[in-house]
Amino acid sequence: MLELAEAAHQRRTVTIDYTAWDGRSGQRSLDAYGLVFHAGRWYVTGRDHLRGEVRTFRLDRIAQVRPADGSYDVPSGFDPAEHVLAGIAAVDWKHEVAVVLHTTPDEAKRRLPPTIGTLTERSDGVLLKARVERLDGMAQMLAGLGWSFTIDKPDALRAEVAALADRLKAAVASRPFGR
Repeated sequence: MLELAEAAHQRRTVTIDYTAWDGRSGQRSLDAYGLVFHAGRWYVTGRDHLRGEVRTFRLDRIAQVRPADGSYDVPSGFDPAEHVLAGIAAVDWKHEVAVVLHTTPDEAKRRLPPTIGTLTERSDGVLLKARVERLDGMAQMLAGLGWSFTIDKPDALRAEVAALADRLKAAVASRPFGR
């Protein structure tokens, strides 16, 4: 981490040995724009010479960092944290979700982290677009917000919300009130 932080500070290109999520390993030349800590993990983001674009790498998957030839300038206005959070939100999980939250944009931004998905103001509320692996988790999150909402897609999310409502009703019905 210190080698990457120093490279970012000095705007010096490095070579990293990296293992991807699917187990493939390789070397990358990287212009490290910044390091970001999020949800218990460190990330480095910057220009990946192999891909020719800005990419994000988890530090726990980097085996080695070596100085390389080259220096660089960080693009004007580039925010490493914003880039990392947007990348996490865009991970291609199993289900694409679109839900209109019946609240204000300010309230939605205050209560939902950027890693959840994208928020877009609409006349009927705030459109949340997200990708999730498990719809039951999305149903629980939506219920926990305390706002009314309208599910645009997928239909399977409606079924998960209904199943959660049934479980909650059963929990209340299992014992009479006041006892």
